[in-house]
Amino acid sequence: MITRYRRTLTEFQDLPIDTIANANYWVGWGYYKLEKFNEASPYLRKARELVPEFYSQPVGDLLILSSFNSRDKIALYSALEEVYAQAPAKKIPQNILSWLGVQLFHDGQIEESVNYLEKATSLEDPKRTEIGIWRILSKAQNRSGHFSAAQKTSLLLLKQKQEPRWQADAYLDLAEARLGLKLYPETLEAVAKGLAINAPGAHVAGLYIVSAEVALLQDRWREALEEFRTAIPMIPDDPLLQPRALHGVYLAARNDGNEILAAKYQAKLKSSFPNWKPPLKIGTE
Repeated sequence: MITRYRRTLTEFQDLPIDTIANANYWVGWGYYKLEKFNEASPYLRKARELVPEFYSQPVGDLLILSSFNSRDKIALYSALEEVYAQAPAKKIPQNILSWLGVQLFHDGQIEESVNYLEKATSLEDPKRTEIGIWRILSKAQNRSGHFSAAQKTSLLLLKQKQEPRWQADAYLDLAEARLGLKLYPETLEAVAKGLAINAPGAHVAGLYIVSAEVALLQDRWREALEEFRTAIPMIPDDPLLQPRALHGVYLAARNDGNEILAAKYQAKLKSSFPNWKPPLKIGTE
């Protein structure tokens, strides 16, 4: 079939547009069925370009399935964006959306990750989504500043039966969300519950950091300094938590009048994480 349609396209130069589009579509469809996804894409796109009113929907579906089956996250993102631009309410299988959302999260495209993970999940029917997806969503929501949504997701996580370390990690997500919402007593309550689980992991340092950031915001400089310095040796190479803790020590020491200690940690922060931007500011920096 592929050979026949390709021969038609090369041997006949004055075919009607509909015929050319139809031949391209079936060549692309044939390559898709053979799982030659890269070969399928140009023909499918050509068919859609020539007669969009007829081929937009079937070509869009095949491009989504092709890129997902080949685990090509860039092509999948492009295919989905094209489809949603034409049909915002289009129903896409949950596993496709969640896979892309996770890839975008790990690539640092946090806002895009939130978009696709929220499309893949439902607070009204949480059990249809595996719990690991909810964990990534709560972190992505916090990192993108969607704190109200992150609070709902982390509370949902805390209702699930899971290992102690994941339960403590969910309390960290909840604490981060409440810190972002400026709910400081509730933030410290989540921190205390997370630490009370006594499960080892990077989340322990995160809980100390959040507690210390509340102390900073409440002008409790020495308490903040102590908690930041407790966290620092726990996460020496963590690219998210370590710079927050170093910056926190700098802020706490500076505001407490210890300029020497502040300068020491500011220099360490700049040398270890030169491109890091602080999410929390206290006064003028």
